[in-house]
Formats: sequence, structure tokens, C-alpha cells
Amino acid sequence: MWVVNIYAMFVVSYVVVKIPYEILLSILKNLVFLIVICAFVGIFKYIIGIQSDANFMPMMNRNGTVFLVILTLPILLLIRDLGLINFSSFSACLLIYILNILLIKSRMGILGFIFSYLIYYLFKYKFKLHILIPSVLIFIGLILAFLYSPIGNYLLYRLERTMTSVNMIITEGSLSPEIGDYRRFQLIVGAVEIIKSNLLFGTGVGLENYLEKLNVNVIPAKAHNFYLSYLAEFGIIGFSILIIFLIVLWSFFRKIPDKNFYITFQIIFLSAIFMFTMNEYITFPLLWVIWGIGLGLSGKNRYSGESNYAL
Repeated sequence: MWVVNIYAMFVVSYVVVKIPYEILLSILKNLVFLIVICAFVGIFKYIIGIQSDANFMPMMNRNGTVFLVILTLPILLLIRDLGLINFSSFSACLLIYILNILLIKSRMGILGFIFSYLIYYLFKYKFKLHILIPSVLIFIGLILAFLYSPIGNYLLYRLERTMTSVNMIITEGSLSPEIGDYRRFQLIVGAVEIIKSNLLFGTGVGLENYLEKLNVNVIPAKAHNFYLSYLAEFGIIGFSILIIFLIVLWSFFRKIPDKNFYITFQIIFLSAIFMFTMNEYITFPLLWVIWGIGLGLSGKNRYSGESNYAL
């Protein structure tokens, strides 16, 4: 999976270097519309009672689905800022994004959405308070309206449960089995123990190798944290190489010459890094495709499809 993803990233970046901005923007716009359609289908299936949440990818964990949605949120904001969709279309798309994330009932989704949206506007309008403040206030108002609706009561309960769990861990150092986050906490403890006993080289790549070393009294799985689970797999040597790779990738995103694309792919990268504290989806294929687009953009001139960087 790692080899395929890295190869896909470089192939996509090569294509992006070659094509005009107009074609790239059309591709990104269609990607967002595809996600909107899928999210609407998920909402519809939830409303008519076919499934218990709005996850539109039934073969994937709901956190994986919201990870996909949030990766494309900065692209939605980009095409709006470039005038590729009007305000009413943007509002409808954003509403579907918010409803889908709320109805999937994922804490990571809510926190990731808030992080991505707010950071985007802080990057773009940090010196334009007359634009930044109303945008942030409207956004906060929408989120609060949803959270305090009947739909949001369950989500508030889950967020409150998270705070209770964090408080217990800080004050008591553990969770009791009846607490909802007990399994998640035990998987984190298990990952820490694996890291301690396999510090240099880890367990080796793959879930099977990881589970062989895992010793917990709950259903075994990886810790829902990229930094812990992959440090356990790769060891400090392999994980350091991975972090260096991500830093180098980040440095290329910082070379994107066009301001709008620069901000968008900075936010996508930062959002993924933030959500990695709550999942381990670094091998998610769409992530590497989007990173490939950002890598390709770092080699394009500001206003043309001509390349000043060749892979």
C-alpha cells in the first residue's frame, strides 16, 4: 500500500505539472460535487431509516468517511473564493457537508471540520478582520444551531463523554470499563507498551505484526492515533524517516506559487496532521492523490500551465 500510494502521488504530480490551471480547477470542482452527491445520498439513507448514520461508504469505518469529506472541504472553499460556484450553490454544498458530518456522528469529524474551516479563514483573511470576524461568527452560529438541535444532542453527549474521559485519565490515570472510551484508551495503552518493547525497529509493517505484539483485554485493533500506531509499527528509526518525508512534502507545498492553491493545500495538510491524532488513515488513497496535486502545483508557474519543475 505504501509503495502504491507514493507511486500514485508522483504520477498525479507529474500530470498536474503538465495540465493548465483551468483543467485542474475543473477536476477539483467535479471532485467536490462528487463528494456532495455522495454525502447527500448518505443523509437520505439516514433520513429514510436504511442505516443508523449518514456514512455513504458502508464498507468503510465512519471516521474514514468523514476524513474523506474533510480533506475536500478546503477545495470547496477554494472554488468558492475563485468564483467557480455562486453563493447559493456554495451554501447548499456547505450545508450538505455539515449535515453529513453531524449525522455520521463522529467526534473526529466535528473537530476536524471546525479546525479545517477556521484555519482556512485565519490563513486567508488574517489581516482582514471585516471579512474574518463575520465569517467565523456565521460559522460558529451554524455549528451551535446544529449541536443544540435534536440531531446534535447525541453529538454533544459524545463530546461531553470525551471530556469526562480526558478528565479521568488526567486525575486517575485510567478509565473504568463502563466508560464508553475504555476500549480506545486501552488500545492507546497497548500501543505505548509495544513502543517501549520494540523501540528501535517496531513490530514491522502490517496489522498482523502489530496485533501479535498487542496485549490488551479488549477487542484488538490499532490505536486510533497515527503517531502512536505507526511509531509502534516502524520503531523510532522508521518513524523518523516517515516524519522527515512528511516534512519534505510540506516544504514542497510551501513552494506553491499561487496564493489560493498555496493556502488550500497548506490547510489540507494541516487538517490531515491534526486528524491523525484521532485516526491512522495515512494510507488513505485519496489523501495521496490530493498530496500529489499539491506536489505538482509546487512546480507550476503562478498563472499558466507551464512547468518550472520536472519530476
